[in-house]
Amino acid sequence: MSQFLRPWIRNYNYISDYYHNIYRLYTEAYVGYPVNYYTIDWGSSTVEHDKLEAGTYSKFGVGDLSGLKWNKILLVPIYGLDSGNSPSRHNADEKGMILETEKMNISFPTTYGIKPYEWDIIHFHQSFMDPENPIDTHPLYVVTNTNMATFGTLSHWQLQLKTAPYKRHQVEKQVSNYYMFLEFTKRIHRVDTASVLLRLEKKSEILSDRMTDLFSKIGFHLQKKEV
Repeated sequence: MSQFLRPWIRNYNYISDYYHNIYRLYTEAYVGYPVNYYTIDWGSSTVEHDKLEAGTYSKFGVGDLSGLKWNKILLVPIYGLDSGNSPSRHNADEKGMILETEKMNISFPTTYGIKPYEWDIIHFHQSFMDPENPIDTHPLYVVTNTNMATFGTLSHWQLQLKTAPYKRHQVEKQVSNYYMFLEFTKRIHRVDTASVLLRLEKKSEILSDRMTDLFSKIGFHLQKKEV
């Protein structure tokens, strides 16, 4: 058969396939990068945003003159790290002319329960991932823009970041609460609750291994089932 007479095969589901890969593949199969996420704790912060249109005396809300407080969430997996190809630009402020180049885009599903705000902070350093290098050389990033992308019942937060003009020890002074993301629950818990759940998970693994060894000696086998 002539090549010109062969039937064409068309795929009309490429849009659905694209969003399936973004929203479902990322959350189920794609390898996430764990970060420490600092989100603004409006309940503990001292701010006036009802009758006055004003900001803090400190840049991006971090400093001795700021009334903002932060919730620190440990080990939050993020996806789609992209430094982008945005052009560099100069920014003139009280420090003079500054060249801004360090920018990044990230995303994570809305199922985490995090509502991101501008001025939220992200720290990419995890000491357990690089035990031979205890010195933290990773910069802090501050959220400059947020966008929710939705396809059907699946939603993702897409964040734009830039390097923060302050240091981590300055942010830690303003932390009001500590939380942790647990992989096996796919939820965020308070640190004390997460500690209890992790101990229970460890005991469950030990019990499962011992039961498997016990029953395998008498000819029975236990099949592990994910819940």
